[in-house]
Amino acid sequence: MQCRHCEDAPCTKVCPTGSLRQAAGLGSVSITEQSCIGCKLCTMVCPFGVISVEKRPESDCSSATNNGVAMKCDLCNDWRKEKGETQTACEQACPTQAIKLVDLYEYRTARSKARAAEIANAHKSISFTF
Repeated sequence: MQCRHCEDAPCTKVCPTGSLRQAAGLGSVSITEQSCIGCKLCTMVCPFGVISVEKRPESDCSSATNNGVAMKCDLCNDWRKEKGETQTACEQACPTQAIKLVDLYEYRTARSKARAAEIANAHKSISFTF
């Protein structure tokens, strides 16, 4: 299952080291693996169950509680930069093109405009007699 990058992500609130952060404006949630201690608090509060902690025996972090690191979808940030791609791997691989990465602000603006147009059209058919 893919991370939903919640609007008010609970995983970012409980992380004791601040390893999980939510980008201002964008809403994407990312993990800084170097500071993750593997405490699993994020896995407990994730409403979709998409965060896992993977053991990293080669980890040189002595503060890790289980030599593990939290892992989740990162919207292919590094991969997209490396390859020069605009779409995530999931978007590219989806045979029905049902997966789309959308800008939250643009999406909300479009929804507001569509709803306003719908309300305006509904009121056109109403005749007022006084």
